[in-house]
Amino acid sequence: MVPSDLDLVLRVDLLRLRESLGEEASQVLLRRARERSHDDDPLLTQALARAEMVTIGLRMADVEAGDRVVVVRQAREAGGKAEAEEPMVSPETLDWSREDTALDDVVRYVARGVIPRAGTERIYLVGDRAAVFVSPVESHSVERVLRRGPDAERGRPVARGLLSLDYRTGALSPPHVKAFPSLAALVAGIARMAAVVDVVGDRLELDGRIRCTSPAAARKVHRFLTTIVEATRDRPSYDELLTGLKLEVVDQTVQLRWQVPPALIRALILASAPPPAPAPPTDERPPLPLPAPEPPLPPAPAPSTFSPDP
Repeated sequence: MVPSDLDLVLRVDLLRLRESLGEEASQVLLRRARERSHDDDPLLTQALARAEMVTIGLRMADVEAGDRVVVVRQAREAGGKAEAEEPMVSPETLDWSREDTALDDVVRYVARGVIPRAGTERIYLVGDRAAVFVSPVESHSVERVLRRGPDAERGRPVARGLLSLDYRTGALSPPHVKAFPSLAALVAGIARMAAVVDVVGDRLELDGRIRCTSPAAARKVHRFLTTIVEATRDRPSYDELLTGLKLEVVDQTVQLRWQVPPALIRALILASAPPPAPAPPTDERPPLPLPAPEPPLPPAPAPSTFSPDP
């Protein structure tokens, strides 16, 4: 259900991510993802809290605008028992219009009113284990996929590892080409990028492939990445992080392999997280000081004994 006009597709195994990085670091990553998407949809947040797998399709040229398709698959019950009987989310009828589709196991919900570009205009429930959240610009593309079937040129991250991605590169936008001509020329020589992050032994391993348009373009990309790595290695906090990074060129493909201890990744995520918000003030107030005692009044004068002469 991710159309081909979305050139970057990410697949994240949330269950394995929590096991490898820990619950706290995983929650930090999910919170950042929601903040970057500019979408505070409570239904999407609810679905992610119950998910075992999430696939995100984005358009890199308009990534800040928020065009995207998010496919969330619900986790099975503990012990691998039968699938959950209830749907992942239940859109309220006051805010959503329920519609049937040509597919028996797919139900469409359309938001009522005007939805911002980065919001969710449509939700598709696929059976009782998956939900698809679609932004307004991508609604027609997803409807086309439902009618005609999957796009041949869609992004296809491999179904293994904690995280995998497939990026079909294209030309930068005209403002970026004008501002960064050297970078634009570098990107123009890249055809496709794919990567998998998985646990290998006691380490996280990134296995990436950058397929270029020619061997010369591959050598240029390799030289660019090597320069960045060497410049970053001079910073003490990143030296250990880059120790297990290897780059090599094979014909017109740049191969990247990077092994990092999970504890180091977890520490970097938590160290860069913003500090928790201060606790709200309570209603308890310290007792007010007692007023100082008033000074004693002077003694009253004695009654007069004067009497006039008879």
